[in-house]
Amino acid sequence: MILLIVLQGCKTYEYFTIDVLEPAEIYLPQNINKLLVTHNALPDTTKALGTVFKIFGNKISDTVFRDSAMAGLAIHTLSNMVELIGKMELECLDSIDIIYPDRADDYNVEMIRKIREMCEKRDADAFLILTSLLKEVSYDIYYGNFGNAFGEFAVVISTRWLLINPFASKLIDGKVIKDTLYLNVLKPFSRTIDDNYIRSIDLLNEAAIQTGILYGSYLSPHYAQTERMVFINGHKYLKQGYADALQGNWRGAALHWREALTVQNTKIRAKACFNLALANEMEGLLEPALEWAKESYLFFADTINSTYIKILEERLKDQDEIMQQMEGLKR
Repeated sequence: MILLIVLQGCKTYEYFTIDVLEPAEIYLPQNINKLLVTHNALPDTTKALGTVFKIFGNKISDTVFRDSAMAGLAIHTLSNMVELIGKMELECLDSIDIIYPDRADDYNVEMIRKIREMCEKRDADAFLILTSLLKEVSYDIYYGNFGNAFGEFAVVISTRWLLINPFASKLIDGKVIKDTLYLNVLKPFSRTIDDNYIRSIDLLNEAAIQTGILYGSYLSPHYAQTERMVFINGHKYLKQGYADALQGNWRGAALHWREALTVQNTKIRAKACFNLALANEMEGLLEPALEWAKESYLFFADTINSTYIKILEERLKDQDEIMQQMEGLKR
């Protein structure tokens, strides 16, 4: 306990969370300003079985409405995420008249005509459909090193998305997204309403949200959370700056860290420059941030500085790419 307290007291750095705008993986045509979004997961009440859970290898059936609920959650998550950037409008349809094919090659002229009519009615430029949502839900017991046991739910999910321009009868994009989510639970499995079963449904919903986020990240510029290091000890100016940074006052923090540049110790100056790079990045000033990171490297060349330099250089490249994508979506 004493050693832990001493080590915590000697810690010279902490981390801040930062939201970073990242580019999309694809460039959309310039005339795409609004998407009509829907899914194929319509509930089939004629089926005797719904979603199948494999519990200790045995199959247990859930409601037939589970897929449609998950698909709806996926497309609405995607819509909210993309519209947060504000460069595209999305309109979600939770129900459609027919089931569309899973693969682009199976679309015929009549289907494209109906899609075009739906888009014209809603003034949409393209049609995005979640054509299939396949999942496998399982639960089993696992044993630890000391004889302790825990339950684990696993959801393996695969979704296929098609982005179609019905006015040119052209497939803009086709993408399959696969993911696996896990959830540990302490109690043995039971289908009582207040037990693990509800948590397994939460895990299915989380999987649906995740697939919407993953395709949204592929389709549009998007925010992602990451962490940045900040030096907090070694000199009073570093500590004072950190106190301001904790309050979100990055300009005040920068004033203290600039004071640390007057110190003769090169390591302190390197830390101050590094922190000034972070302060600029937090304010969205990437070019000054890169210059401060390079200055830190000149004072004290190590992997921490060089890694941060590469991160900022990559962010500047991403910034140019994002601007091109945003401008393209505007035209």
